[in-house]
Amino acid sequence: MIPAGTKEVLFLVQNGSLRVNPGTERAVVYHGGLRRNADNQALLAQIEAIPPVFTAVQDPENPARLVVRAPFVAKELVGRAFIAIETEVALPPELAVVVEVEGSGHLEATGREAPLRMATQRGDLRVMQCHGPTKARTGQGMTIIYDHCGDLDVEVRGGDIQAFVRQPGSRLRLVTGQGNVQCHVPQETGFRLDGRTQTGKVANGFGIPLERNDYTSTMVGERGDARCQIVLRTETGFLSLSHKKFE
Repeated sequence: MIPAGTKEVLFLVQNGSLRVNPGTERAVVYHGGLRRNADNQALLAQIEAIPPVFTAVQDPENPARLVVRAPFVAKELVGRAFIAIETEVALPPELAVVVEVEGSGHLEATGREAPLRMATQRGDLRVMQCHGPTKARTGQGMTIIYDHCGDLDVEVRGGDIQAFVRQPGSRLRLVTGQGNVQCHVPQETGFRLDGRTQTGKVANGFGIPLERNDYTSTMVGERGDARCQIVLRTETGFLSLSHKKFE
């Protein structure tokens, strides 16, 4: 159960994939499975003795935060033993959510109505129909944002980003070290665009001028009321800003 006064739920995961869905109960409801491995049978038996459940405690430094922890392997056993989850959770959409994966794992969130933060060292990210400021980080993986409303900040060391933003907030920032970035917003959006690639090309459907100097390409300009700041970056890849009609 989620204690009264809780405004944010923090999920701590060592390795594995987590999907966050909207729920109607005042609880963290979850189901899924575990993958476990170890160097030898004796160590595997020790790992299999770890309870296959999430644990939850209120953050002593922030009582409004509930910290939910997936099964972990002790630090001294990392490299010799392994636990990974593959789990779906449901909790009320008005609660802010933070997901932190120490190692590898895909992350997905659907139907959130409050701030969302997700980070993994390696894995794909997917954010669907969320209405709130969102930050997403991955070291390596594909990121898809669909039917989003609000501010958006995505940073990837290597991988493509596709973002379909129905109602932009005041800032859209999409940055990858190596990969392509595609951003889609309504045609009537007013923005300040700053798109730059070190090696690659840029394009947009709003008439913002394009410039190319040796390998570097840029597109910088304003449109309409310039209310939304749009920042697009890649070191190597293609940047595009397009308009889309959202049904």
